Amino acid sequence: MLERDAFSDLLFQEVEMIWDLRLEIRDHYPVHLAKLLSCVQWNNHIQVALVQPLLQIWPELSPTDALELLDFKYADATVREFAVKCLRNMRYFFD
Repeated sequence: MLERDAFSDLLFQEVEMIWDLRLEIRDHYPVHLAKLLSCVQWNNHIQVALVQPLLQIWPELSPTDALELLDFKYADATVREFAVKCLRNMRYFFD
């Protein structure tokens, strides 16, 4: 499920499974943050309240993965801040 391209639709059960396994994804598959965020119901304040602190402890992403988080479908300010933080930290890597 995590390896499918971003244009493949997930079944409802797959969305629920990815959401339920969010901590395991953080620990073992952090590059799939965008897939996890696509499973968040952004109009559900409980899910948003759970995912925002998770971003505070999420491993940094590569510039390519971080840029994906700036897409309009992740319009949450916390997601954007995380993406920008990853991009800023990569700047120091190349200096």
